Amino acid sequence: MDVVIAGGSAAGLFAGLLLARAGHQVLVLERDCLQPAPDVESAAAAAFRPTAPQIVQPHIVMARSRQLLIEHLPDVYAGLLAAGVAEAPLRTQMPDSLSDTAAWPGDERLTPMMTRRSTVDWVLQRAAAAEPRVTVRCGVKVTGLLAAPGRPGGRPPHVTGVRTDRGDLAADLVVDATGRRSPIDDWLTQIGARTTATWRAECGIAYFSRHYRVRPGADLPAPLVTRIVVALDEFLAGKWGGDNGAVQLVVAPLAADHRFRTAREPQVFTAVLRTIPAYAAWLDVMDPITGVFPMAALHNTLRRLVATALPSPPACTRSATRSAPPTRPWGAAWRWPYPAPPTWPIPSARTPRIPPRRRSPWTASSARTWRRSTTIRP
Repeated sequence: MDVVIAGGSAAGLFAGLLLARAGHQVLVLERDCLQPAPDVESAAAAAFRPTAPQIVQPHIVMARSRQLLIEHLPDVYAGLLAAGVAEAPLRTQMPDSLSDTAAWPGDERLTPMMTRRSTVDWVLQRAAAAEPRVTVRCGVKVTGLLAAPGRPGGRPPHVTGVRTDRGDLAADLVVDATGRRSPIDDWLTQIGARTTATWRAECGIAYFSRHYRVRPGADLPAPLVTRIVVALDEFLAGKWGGDNGAVQLVVAPLAADHRFRTAREPQVFTAVLRTIPAYAAWLDVMDPITGVFPMAALHNTLRRLVATALPSPPACTRSATRSAPPTRPWGAAWRWPYPAPPTWPIPSARTPRIPPRRRSPWTASSARTWRRSTTIRP
C-alpha cells in the first residue's frame, strides 16, 4: 500500500517504520522543520517548539515499549543505547522500604529506559532517514482529506488521500499522527463523514521542568536512573534520570494555584525543590543546562473512530487514541499497537502480575485498578 502519515514526531515515525518494514511505501508529512540534528546534544538544544511543548517535559521509554522495540525494531533499540539512553533495572525503581530487592526471573522484561524525549526523536529520525521505504517531507501541512463519495446504505465516504498546502496526495491509507491537538474532526466534517467520539477531562495541573547534568565524579544520592515522584499537599515534585548524565526535575502544582506562576523563574524553581531533602541532595551534584520550561492546559483525551456500528471513513486511522500527562504511566506502549501493519501481530499489553512481596504500600492498594486501566484489549 501507499501510506501517508500526517505528523512526523515519535508516533508518526514509529508508525512509518513499522509499516515500511511490513512492505508498504510510506510518506511522512511534518509541518515543522524536523531535520535530524548532528548529535544528541544539538537535538536537545533545539527540541522546544510551540506546537509540541511536551517534547521538553519528562519522558521515559516504558518497559512494554522497550520490549516491543527489541522484538520489532531492534535497530532503533540499539540506536537508543548507542545514543546514551540508560536502562533502569527493576531494582533501581524499588523504594528503600522493600526488604527484598533481589532479581526474579522475568524482571528484565520490566526494564524501562531513561532518556530525554529529544533523544528518542533523534534516533527515530535517523532510522527513518535510513529506511528505503520511508520518505519524510518537512514543511508540509496537511489541511484535509481526499475522499470518494459514500456508498449506498449510509456507508461513510472512503478516504483516498490528503490535501496539503503543497497540493493533493493520493494514498491507500492515511494515518493521523498529528498529536493531542489533532484536527481530525474538522477533516472528517469537510468530507461529510461522522466525527470521532471524543471524551476529554482536564488534568488540573501545570508543569515546570528543568534539565540538569550530573557533575563528573559526583557522589550521587541514588542511582541516576531511579525515578522519584513525591506528591505533597500543595504540589507534586519529580526527578527523572535521562541519557548521557542528564536529569530532569519537575514542580507540578494545581493549575489553579497561581502562586506557583513564579516557578518559571530559575531561582524560585530551585528554592521550591530545596525545601524537599531528596531533591536538595540531587541539586547539590548537578548543574542546570536549560531554563525552566512551563506547560499548562493539560488534559486527557480518548478518541474513537468507531463509535457505533458504522466506523468513520475507512482508510483513515488515528496513531494514538489516548493522550495523558507525563506523570501518568501510559507511555508509548499504549499508543504502539494501533498503527501496527496488517501483517504485524498485535501483542497484548497486559500488565504483569506483581508478586505481593514486591509491592509498595501504594501499589498494594492501586495495582488492580492500574492493571485494569492499562490493559489493551483488541
